[in-house]
Amino acid sequence: MARFVQYFLGFLIPFLKERNSMMKSRWLEKFTAKLLIIRTNMGLTRKVMRFGQQIPIFINIRRRFQQNQKEPVKMILLQTLADICGALFFCFDHPMYFVNSGFIRNWSDAKKAKINWWCEFWWLLQTVFELICHLTYLSDLRKKFQ
Repeated sequence: MARFVQYFLGFLIPFLKERNSMMKSRWLEKFTAKLLIIRTNMGLTRKVMRFGQQIPIFINIRRRFQQNQKEPVKMILLQTLADICGALFFCFDHPMYFVNSGFIRNWSDAKKAKINWWCEFWWLLQTVFELICHLTYLSDLRKKFQ
């Protein structure tokens, strides 16, 4: 639900700002500012809910290596790479929570941008590995049924 609210407000706020540039309404300006605060808080709330997600990821990696006789090795490798990238994403995402919430204030904008870049990089890599893993799985299923 928090993601829906965050993304919906991400769509609504620019629309309201554009509307306010034509109307010059002080009320709409204040309302838009409050919606922006809510959107930011939804993003921070989602970040807090992701604390500790690395632990189940590492447990799943360990389990996956224990059952490597049951699944194809390439599937295990791809999913493990995706999980490692996901864990690295969380490692870079957690400090951004402390920066965005104001706990860390002495980081330069360049450092924030660099950490954010790495965060997005690991997320993208995780997504690509998971996509390849799913495509490989579907390909293996297709071969089994032919």
